[in-house]
Amino acid sequence: MTDFTGWTSVQVCQWLKDIDLGEFCETFEEHEIDGATLAVISERMSERLFPVIRKQSLFLTQLEKLKSTPMSRENPPRNIDNSSQAQSGPDTSLVFPTVLRMAIDRRDSDLKSASKTKLRSLLIQSLFDHLSKKTMYPTHLQYIELLSNVIMDYPYLRESIGSGYDALLESLRNKFKKERQPLVANNEIQRLKERWARRKRPLQTAEAYPSTMVDAGEDERSIREHLRVIKEETEKLRPNLELLKERMALIKIYRRHFVSNHSTEEIISKFPCFRLAKMLLWDLRDRTNVDVDQQILSQLSVMAPKILQVSRSPLMEKFRCVVDDCEDGRLKKGLQLEAAILLLPALFKEDPGLLFEVEVRHEQQLTECKASLIKALQLLLILLCK
Repeated sequence: MTDFTGWTSVQVCQWLKDIDLGEFCETFEEHEIDGATLAVISERMSERLFPVIRKQSLFLTQLEKLKSTPMSRENPPRNIDNSSQAQSGPDTSLVFPTVLRMAIDRRDSDLKSASKTKLRSLLIQSLFDHLSKKTMYPTHLQYIELLSNVIMDYPYLRESIGSGYDALLESLRNKFKKERQPLVANNEIQRLKERWARRKRPLQTAEAYPSTMVDAGEDERSIREHLRVIKEETEKLRPNLELLKERMALIKIYRRHFVSNHSTEEIISKFPCFRLAKMLLWDLRDRTNVDVDQQILSQLSVMAPKILQVSRSPLMEKFRCVVDDCEDGRLKKGLQLEAAILLLPALFKEDPGLLFEVEVRHEQQLTECKASLIKALQLLLILLCK
């Protein structure tokens, strides 16, 4: 196999040009794809890079050839400057503590747990100790090189989604941020901080990320990554709700601020998981500490007589006749509850077709249905809290 994992992004672009895919060099540079990242690109990841199937097929074919080419083949010239070499420094093999190696051998689930466990913390600490010997400000390339080598040496640590190390990368970045905080007085840290602050690119979107709107340990890059994972998972036939809840919880402050300052259409576009009823109810429970669905079921029966009284819907008379003719007290309460639910659109001055749909005909109608349901639940929540 050709040792292309050490290629820079410039060398990767040169390879793209050699295989007649030079038009995608800018896309690869935007995603900071170097040799180490190129080695772990999956078919699903390539879909985001190549919108045309023919181009994607050509890329995957050439990538397989590159991986299978003997080591003796000449690699593209490496344009690495002295400053990069000085920063990277000589690499030393990563050696895990014995207890960690034993846990990997027995495939301990705590190593891949979404929650904080002793083994997971030990794994992150070991990666931090290894990388911090070089620098307290690792580059993207250094992160990727380390983690891609780890999952190749220890396949059990590979994650089932994304690049295979997304969660590890996020945890390791946060670990470095946390460890750098007490070192603000260190001259080297100050120098590197000023250097990278000058080189930091301006935001390409109109949306800013003030510190008061960002969760602890998160930044612009990590928020974008969470949103990407949320979108991809929502599009699956059977989304992993636990994964969605975990990612949404990590950007709780950002999510609340966005929901408070944007329209329903913009909210659903940014957080498509709100199209899932369970995620919508989870978010309401997370923000209000109220089980909205249970609260509605228990309280709507109390509100039903009042809803029937104030409603001016043309259907009211028909409902009233059916309810009044019922002699069974328990059944009568059930009929009142059902009638109140059907009269809710009129009470909220909504189109009933947007709240109740026997057969959804197209995607736009589904979006409008969900958007109206969100507003209806929010109005109900206000009524219940009064």
